[in-house]
Amino acid sequence: MELSGIEHAAALMSGAAEARAKLSRMHAAHRAESAGAAAGSRDAERAARARATAEEFVATALVQPVLKELRESSTAWGPFAPGSHEKSFGFLLDAHIAGRIVQAKGFELVDIVARNLLKHGEVAASAAGGAPWRNPPCQ
Repeated sequence: MELSGIEHAAALMSGAAEARAKLSRMHAAHRAESAGAAAGSRDAERAARARATAEEFVATALVQPVLKELRESSTAWGPFAPGSHEKSFGFLLDAHIAGRIVQAKGFELVDIVARNLLKHGEVAASAAGGAPWRNPPCQ
């Protein structure tokens, strides 16, 4: 069975996205272990999930809107102005760059959010009978 050009490109992009996601999870797990944030494999998995969730949150809520604003406020002139394709797919580039920025070592906001997720996850786990990542009841 032979794939058309579009199907082949879609298959390649899908495989690349899965590889990037797997690599991101591996990096998050490695960072959590090297920081000494987890003693056991279960704790390491929770720390890696917290780090990955924090990276996604910070990228989506903070970095992507800033990149979008910078891209849209460009005052490029003539041949340097963004074309229709750049305008159509700029959000994808913003998402990719935002992901790379928050995965960089030393992005402390991600570390703070991950620590808060772990701390509140422990409170929620004990209050909910061991079910992690549930929000504690409002008081």
